[in-house]
Amino acid sequence: AYYLHDGEFTRLTKDHSMVQEMVDEGLISRGEAENHPNKNIVTQAVGAASEVHPDIRQSPLTLFAGDKLLLCSDGLWGSVSRENLLDVLQKESPEVATENYVNLARQNGGHDNITVQVIHITE
Repeated sequence: AYYLHDGEFTRLTKDHSMVQEMVDEGLISRGEAENHPNKNIVTQAVGAASEVHPDIRQSPLTLFAGDKLLLCSDGLWGSVSRENLLDVLQKESPEVATENYVNLARQNGGHDNITVQVIHITE
């Protein structure tokens, strides 16, 4: 999940993946993680194991008119750069953005499920 507020693009969630664990342990950099061959190996997923340990945000997220949220699977973020995610989110309506995201992921070889939801706060 990503949050766009006043031009600031913030990642709200943490990936439960082998590569993210390597970044957290200081074994590789975030830049190295972007192109790591195992970046699609998840360590937690709903339905994959009998028990899942979700990360829970401890404080509420205050939303303002004009803010946008991007919820996506690794099929999108694994295929589209952070810069392109931000560019589309800033410029497009939710309907156009979701279509553009899926097309960008497919153009970039989108080899995984591509799930995208864009929410625009209007009031």
